[in-house]
Amino acid sequence: MHPRTSRFLPGSAASLIPAIALSVAACTQTAETPPPAGQPAPVAPFSAPAIASMAMVTNNAEIQESQIALQRSTNESVRQFAQRMVTDHQYLNQQLGRVMSEERIGSEMIPLSQQVQDESRNAQQTLQGLSGADFDRAYIDRQIQLHEWAISMIDDTLLPSATNSDLRSVLETTRATMSEHLQQARQIRATLNQSNQGGSGHHGHH
Repeated sequence: MHPRTSRFLPGSAASLIPAIALSVAACTQTAETPPPAGQPAPVAPFSAPAIASMAMVTNNAEIQESQIALQRSTNESVRQFAQRMVTDHQYLNQQLGRVMSEERIGSEMIPLSQQVQDESRNAQQTLQGLSGADFDRAYIDRQIQLHEWAISMIDDTLLPSATNSDLRSVLETTRATMSEHLQQARQIRATLNQSNQGGSGHHGHH
């Protein structure tokens, strides 16, 4: 297992992932343990519409933040990764939408999915204010953190709650895809560290 990164985005985005993680913890606590003040009430198991909402909101966050990377990054590895994020998560949304239509599953915007959406907007604002190597590191750090959180969310909450076989299949595909994304993001982050050590303004080969 790779160690979890302790780096967070600067400014308003610094608490994004911890805040989401706290909400997930609140949602998965047992009934006899009340959630901390200010956290959403426990929702366990999630309904199919709530699962669909969580998956779609997370896909949209990946797409929108990666579209910013395509606009702002000049690092070829980062740009290729961002394009893969847009392509893969658009495909996952299409698969999710197909299952929702065929199985007549609606979308229920629960507090946690609203929080993911709001915090993605905050991350996008932070990323819009960065450029160059600072942008690349912040974007990839955010991707690592968001993918780690999403995989845990699928494992701990969404899959255990999913009773519809087609919805479970989409979640399993999403998890496998995001695991590949996470591995790639960690590899890119390591190369960004090497480039930084080699001096700013160029990407050295080590």
